[in-house]
Amino acid sequence: MEGFRRLFDLSIHKDLSVGEMYALGWGEDEEAWRLRRRLLAWEEELVVEIRNLLTNVTLQDTVSDVWLWRPNIGDGYTVRGVYQMLMRQEMHNDDVVSDAP
Repeated sequence: MEGFRRLFDLSIHKDLSVGEMYALGWGEDEEAWRLRRRLLAWEEELVVEIRNLLTNVTLQDTVSDVWLWRPNIGDGYTVRGVYQMLMRQEMHNDDVVSDAP
């Protein structure tokens, strides 16, 4: 909605979630891209851009979408904890993002 505002404005599926759009299919000429009118050339380039971003996205109904804060499991997420971590320059991808078990 925010990154591709023009396409959102033209979409007939404004009330659908990302999961619902995925179920409709976001390949070329699929239902997720039904728009109120034919696109101009520069708008078609936006569709190509967003489709490229979505190419490697896989949504799974059976897997919960969670964020896990690993640096301080005991206290959970705190601004102080983030500040201390940044001051120690210990920011690693493995520390910040993790797949759900």
